[in-house]
Amino acid sequence: MLYVNFLITTVCLWGIVWLNSCYLRPALKNKGRFKLYRLRDELSLLAMRGKIAEDSEAYRLLLGLINNAIYATGSFRVSEFMVYVVGLHENPELKRRVQGIVENLAVADNPEYRSIACAYFATMHKIFRKDTRLLMGILSAIVFFYGILSRLNLVQKPSRFNIQKRQIHQVKKDFDFFSSQFGENMAA
Repeated sequence: MLYVNFLITTVCLWGIVWLNSCYLRPALKNKGRFKLYRLRDELSLLAMRGKIAEDSEAYRLLLGLINNAIYATGSFRVSEFMVYVVGLHENPELKRRVQGIVENLAVADNPEYRSIACAYFATMHKIFRKDTRLLMGILSAIVFFYGILSRLNLVQKPSRFNIQKRQIHQVKKDFDFFSSQFGENMAA
């Protein structure tokens, strides 16, 4: 009887994991993707109405970011999305361009564009938080156990995991910073 209970429990757990990976996680990721599609459509409508020039740096940059984010979330793989987000984080030219747009928007009042940009960074941050929640738990556990083992001088210090953990925290700070920059300008 114990084996039957164990078998039933194992099959149920496998079914839950399968349902989560095949249906629930893609549905939640699609929710974020649909927000990105909506933001892209709103940005295009803003350009069609003439409220922002289609050849402006602000329009092209935000449209490119949204399109790339939609592409990166298309496969529903966390690894592809993380590669995209880390690539954004490590691109100093992109950060400089976004800062330039923030400064230009402080001069030229365009609340619709700012709300779209703020929503983009907030949506990306939300998707990023969902995708890294499990990863951060696993990395924290690995760092904890490696830390214990390194105290016992059984292994080297877990520097690689600490670097990845710091990089994830820095990406979160970047998304918070950029969404707050566009959001602060709306209040001004």
